[in-house]
Amino acid sequence: MKRILIIIIFFVAVGKITAQEQPHYSFYMLRQSLINPAALSTFDRISGAGFFNAQMVGFKGAPLVGALDVSFPIGKTGLVTGLFVQQDKIGATYKSTIGVGFGYRIKLNPQNFLAFGLNANAYMINADFTQLNVQDPNDPSLTANFNTFWSPNFKLGAYYFRRNFYVGFAVGNILTVNLPNYMNPDPSIDARFQDVHFYINAGWQKKFGNNAWKFQPSCLIKQIAGSPTQFDVNIQFLYHEAFGFGVSYRSLNTIMTQINYTHKDMFTIAYAFNMGLGFDNRTNYTGHEVMLGFKIPQTKNRIPVDIPRF
Repeated sequence: MKRILIIIIFFVAVGKITAQEQPHYSFYMLRQSLINPAALSTFDRISGAGFFNAQMVGFKGAPLVGALDVSFPIGKTGLVTGLFVQQDKIGATYKSTIGVGFGYRIKLNPQNFLAFGLNANAYMINADFTQLNVQDPNDPSLTANFNTFWSPNFKLGAYYFRRNFYVGFAVGNILTVNLPNYMNPDPSIDARFQDVHFYINAGWQKKFGNNAWKFQPSCLIKQIAGSPTQFDVNIQFLYHEAFGFGVSYRSLNTIMTQINYTHKDMFTIAYAFNMGLGFDNRTNYTGHEVMLGFKIPQTKNRIPVDIPRF
């Protein structure tokens, strides 16, 4: 049984690097640039958010992720730049990511905007499989190590938004990293359609209760060639632009509940709890995510836009 768990951790770690550009954050609806670089263009002042994500809590070698996403509008133009830094660990594999993003919005009319974006990043990957507790120390698939190396990747996106609605499309994980192993000791990079990720997300909001409340449903669809379509359905209620709470369902048989608070449109703190809906202990895992966000006070050089955050 121990050997089976080790092999599972190993292949999850390899799959995470070769088939994932970034982990799935619970609060992507509050910081949509995490999945679509074109959404950078919706930030009309310097802002950012830090994330800590712990998945499959209680399972040895489970993923741990920390990240920081910051955006910088450029004067009175529709151009917004971004910086993304991430550190994650799964099993014996460590990955650091640093990226830059660019989003540009076009004003179709006073209420409607169309945006395009590009994200370019680099991974620094390191693994030491000797950390694993193996029963057969001579197993070549579990004793091979590789040193740190850098790998580039890209994401493209388009995004339409207005005051109460948005829809976005993004293509990510355009390049694939092939990890070294005992048969092929050198890492390599190529482009494979079956590893490309496609994202479609959309949201809508409606005021009610004398405009004190907002009802904010949203969804995300993710597709990888050859894999089942994944989707999220999210519902959030927002009170006086400050207190938010909601629930999400993911097609991976996971439910998520979250609460968030924004102080004077400047600081945000949020917490999400994830729970697997499996029928045994192997799939009844839990996860936690914390987000801390900030916005710099508005300046006279900004161009105000009605920004969807749901």
